[in-house]
Amino acid sequence: MGREKVILIDEILPYGYELLMCDTDMVWLKDPLPYLAPYPEADVLTSSDQVVPIVIDDRLDIWQQVGTGYNIRIFHWRPTDAAKRLAKEWKDMLLADEKIWDQNGFNDLVRKQLGPPIHGESGLVYAFDGNLKLGVLPASIFCSGHTYFVQVRLYSFSLVVWTLYLLS
Repeated sequence: MGREKVILIDEILPYGYELLMCDTDMVWLKDPLPYLAPYPEADVLTSSDQVVPIVIDDRLDIWQQVGTGYNIRIFHWRPTDAAKRLAKEWKDMLLADEKIWDQNGFNDLVRKQLGPPIHGESGLVYAFDGNLKLGVLPASIFCSGHTYFVQVRLYSFSLVVWTLYLLS
C-alpha cells in the first residue's frame, strides 16, 4: 500500500488539492486543520518516530533534535512546485526499485539537503532540493503508531498533552 500512497500523492497534487494523509490505524481526537493553519509556508508537514518529546506545546518539533526517521503515516502536503517535485521523485524512486521501503525512500530524499532553517521562528527547514519547506509535527500531539504502540513510554505523556490540547 505504501507505493500506492505515493502514486496517489503524485497524481493528486497537480490538481491543486492539499492532502492530509494518515494510516488506517490512526484516530483524530480533534480537528488537526487549525493546528496546520499557522504554517502556510510549509510544503510538507510530516510526523516522526521520535519517542522522546522535544516540545511539549503545539510548536513544530525542533528539526535539528529529531533523531529518528520521519514517519509518513501522518503528513500534510500542499500542492506547491517543491512538493510536486518531491512526490514525483519519490514515486519514480519506488517504482524503479521494489526493495526500497516507502518511508526510507522519503527520508533519503528529504534529507538529501536538510537546512538551513526558514527565517524566523516557524520551525520550518529547507529540505530535499533546497526549496522544499518541511516541518516536523510534534510527536507529543501527532503520535505515530510506532510511537504509540511500540514505544509505550510516550503513551501516557501523549495523552496528557492531547488532553491539554483538546481543552485549549
